[in-house]
Amino acid sequence: LKAMLAGILELDLAKLHLCRHQTSPQLKDESATLRQVGLGELCSVFVGHGRPLGPNEIVVRFSLYKKDSKDSKDSEGPKAKLDISIPASTSSSVRSLRQALEEPLVLWATDVGAKIGGVPPFPLEGLTWKRLRIRDGAAGKGFVILRDESKIKGPAFGDGRQVAVQVLDADEELKADDIILGIRPWQVCDGILHAATDVIISRSKTLGDLLDVLNKRFKGMLETDEDVLEVVTLPSVGPPLSIKRCLTLKWSESRLTNPEAESLAKPVSEYKELRDGVVLVVRSGAAATRGALEETAGEGKGTGKGPGKGPTVGLEQGGNLASQIAAKAAALAAGPTAKAVAKASARAERGLVIRVERPEGPKTSELVPAPREDTAARAGGVPEAPPPPVGSEASEEEDDAPKTPSSLPSMPATPSVPSPRSSDGGHLADGP
Repeated sequence: LKAMLAGILELDLAKLHLCRHQTSPQLKDESATLRQVGLGELCSVFVGHGRPLGPNEIVVRFSLYKKDSKDSKDSEGPKAKLDISIPASTSSSVRSLRQALEEPLVLWATDVGAKIGGVPPFPLEGLTWKRLRIRDGAAGKGFVILRDESKIKGPAFGDGRQVAVQVLDADEELKADDIILGIRPWQVCDGILHAATDVIISRSKTLGDLLDVLNKRFKGMLETDEDVLEVVTLPSVGPPLSIKRCLTLKWSESRLTNPEAESLAKPVSEYKELRDGVVLVVRSGAAATRGALEETAGEGKGTGKGPGKGPTVGLEQGGNLASQIAAKAAALAAGPTAKAVAKASARAERGLVIRVERPEGPKTSELVPAPREDTAARAGGVPEAPPPPVGSEASEEEDDAPKTPSSLPSMPATPSVPSPRSSDGGHLADGP
């Protein structure tokens, strides 16, 4: 099939390879039948440029890796896809992969720089393969640094495997006894947690050598000559690192801060907290002390969202310090209350008055119809006085009075039924 396609396309047979799709692995075994490789009727094949790979070779695809440090967000990862694919043997090492990547990477940077105004994406002067750091670009791997002695074989590497290349400012070679530490600088007063930066050190180096490297790398965080760099190990379990979590780390129990002379002479391999891939958080000791004092005095803002604790009232020079502190505390305590009272008094007063004539409501006796004269006479009662004539003085007073349930017209009386006689000849009381 390959020979037929090369004749139709009029191309060199040795410089072509076949794939099922453009991104799928090559069909390396050219002695296999079409049925064995899964090609049937109406199937399509992709014809690519380049020699076909052998059974023990794979294609490695590269992407450019950059890391930007902005506040507490890690904006790391591949920033540009490289049109570079290098065939590599499964028995070769990462070192040989770095060496094979040097020439095509320089050509790619030169071509890209010519398209964007003559400025390459990274400096090309003095660039050698020792300044190329290879990271695992597969999903979920976290861009782990691949060591020079690692072999390109096994399930970790497959055909079309994606890796990331990082261009360094200095030469670097990773040996078997080197450990890679991730450093997170924390500026306490500014409230900034920077992205992680990698520090490589040999296990045979002492703790003093490691602290010297950190002091030189992060000397801009130190405020004075007497200031020291505090270092603590981040636990491997727990939530993602944030400023709030940095406050809960065991800074006072760290063996990496202000160690004794005997501890400085011990090799890094004797410290269990210093292992490959661990993350260290560093901060200025003077800034941490000042931040703790400000938090105790109520200064500054909180680490989370919200208005904070408000401005701090300064102390006057001279006088009794205890009385000044008590006065300022009273002023801070009374400040919000007095402000709230003044604001409430400045508002216009509003009100709504509801007047109820008879809040208790009509009495039950007023709603019961009055008995008729004959019923009252039989019951031994006294008949009610007839209503006053219209136009009399009493009726005029009733007209002027407000209408209440008692002044409403009464309901028609229910006809009364003669009550049965009792055994002694009297009448029983009327029922309801």
